[in-house]
Amino acid sequence: VARRAPETAARAASRMLRRRLFCMTLREWGLVTLGVLLVTFAYPALYAWALFQIPLGACLTLSSLGPLYSIPLVYLLKGERVTWRATAGAALAVAGVVLLVLSST
Repeated sequence: VARRAPETAARAASRMLRRRLFCMTLREWGLVTLGVLLVTFAYPALYAWALFQIPLGACLTLSSLGPLYSIPLVYLLKGERVTWRATAGAALAVAGVVLLVLSST
């Protein structure tokens, strides 16, 4: 009798993810597709357009604000605990970009 190798945590997680993907509704697949299209096509196009419409420093500063709005979204949407280190790191990153932009003008 051949013995089966014990299942690793990675294999179990992969199997669970596949089950969840097959159980998604049409609405959920539509939302995933919309998200992929926005991230893949709309964001780069809008960013390139913004580079020609507003000053470069302002564009860089606005694009560096991602961590500041993603941290509250993670808390609100997923219920994950936000650490002070994550908040401080995001604030330092944005402050660094702002300082770079101000020093170059």
